[in-house]
Amino acid sequence: MFGFWGCASKKTDGPGKAAAESVGAAQAASCAVVLAVSGMTWASGCPPRVARALESVEGVEKVEVNYDTKEAQISGAKVLCNEPSVLKLTQALDKAGFSGDLKKSDPPF
Repeated sequence: MFGFWGCASKKTDGPGKAAAESVGAAQAASCAVVLAVSGMTWASGCPPRVARALESVEGVEKVEVNYDTKEAQISGAKVLCNEPSVLKLTQALDKAGFSGDLKKSDPPF
């Protein structure tokens, strides 16, 4: 069955169900990190620069930057949830002219 713009829609049973279950298993093996970001002074310019810097780190799949809370939420491979990887994230921020401190990691390390 085709959905919007001719893309195949997901099935809820049969082979599609197995694919959906494997996607769920992959998500369970992921990591989420929240960094406090300092140095953002421009609401429209800084968050995209912060996101690009963090996206350059291996294993990062998604970045959301909130200027108001001065936080960056990073999700990706489970390998991100360890001290060396968080150090790589903060180093990427430093290189871009910002600084970051770990607020939260799920799973914790």
